[in-house]
Amino acid sequence: MLEHIFICTNMFINKVAGNYSNIWYVKCTNIIELKGFIGLLYMAGVLHGGRLNLDEFWERDGTGVEIFWATMSLQRFRFLIRCIRFDDLDTRIHRKVTDKFAPFREVFDLFINNCKQNYSIGEFGTTDETLVAFCGRCPFKMYIPSKPAKYGIKVFSLVDAKMSYTYNLEVYAGKQPPGSFNISNKPEDVVKRLCEPVFGTNRNITLDNWFTSYNLVQTMLTLHKLTIVGTIRKNKRELPTSFVTTKNKPMHFCTVGFQENCTIVSYIPKKNKVVILISSLHNDDKIDPESGERNKPEIITFYNSTKGGVDNVDRMTTDYSVARNTNRWPLTMFFYILNISSINGGIIHNANNKRNMARRVYAKNHQTHPTQDRKSTRL
Repeated sequence: MLEHIFICTNMFINKVAGNYSNIWYVKCTNIIELKGFIGLLYMAGVLHGGRLNLDEFWERDGTGVEIFWATMSLQRFRFLIRCIRFDDLDTRIHRKVTDKFAPFREVFDLFINNCKQNYSIGEFGTTDETLVAFCGRCPFKMYIPSKPAKYGIKVFSLVDAKMSYTYNLEVYAGKQPPGSFNISNKPEDVVKRLCEPVFGTNRNITLDNWFTSYNLVQTMLTLHKLTIVGTIRKNKRELPTSFVTTKNKPMHFCTVGFQENCTIVSYIPKKNKVVILISSLHNDDKIDPESGERNKPEIITFYNSTKGGVDNVDRMTTDYSVARNTNRWPLTMFFYILNISSINGGIIHNANNKRNMARRVYAKNHQTHPTQDRKSTRL
């Protein structure tokens, strides 16, 4: 990935160098400097300074941070953040004919391959969507009012439900032009593509109601040997009327049904509200004894314990985010994968060393020193 970014960045620098006259910081970069640049981004995230003015980090009056001006000058850092590129500009126009995501496609695919190759997720996975905040021009920018950022790039994730390791990603690029990237965006197809690397492993995938359907549960179980636990919307035609209605049902009332290796649960958590779940992992109507008077079925308890994998990753990415204000969506996606790699790297490091190092300590000690050998053994 660094080699590819290094080549593409230098190609762009050579194109724009003529626009500067006798400026000492206008020169091609190298791998070592690129590592230092990324290290400073991580350090800014550790200091919660992703949105601060860069001048504050390079102050020499005692209020700045020494590692910044000791690594490179402020002018050089600004030049690199302006010039960093992730594809060949000469061929981009041809690649965009079939792929809207072309300016970042190659780096994104390399990153996903690294995530898959260096860690094996546990028995429980979670699939959900994330909105990467972005307000600039982008052909597939989304507006989701329920999300904190509201505007951004939608990304689907497969995450380890326990460790919060991001295993697979897919960017929603809308309706693609005719070609190899023109794929279906139906919820069922998205889940199948994300879970393809774990087909046949008998893992369980937890879904929310946007993805879940009876056909998907049956297909994943019979063809791909994956169980599904997820909430399901009340407007699904396959649901019996008695599971959807709340009339004459008291609080904490539970209805359970069984059909073709599936268990469906309808639960009344409070008056005039019903929650419906479907599971191919459970085959009984056991009640969780720890739920007390609420009489929650074990299916609901299991769902609550495994649904938060992607949400937990979203929370951790905002804790020490490297993101900075930009109107270039490829750079926004670069910041996003840096945040994900920080989380994934910390999980691999702790697993290999059998310790629980805090993410902030890991980011500070292992990602801001580019000369340090941090290669992890594969689990």
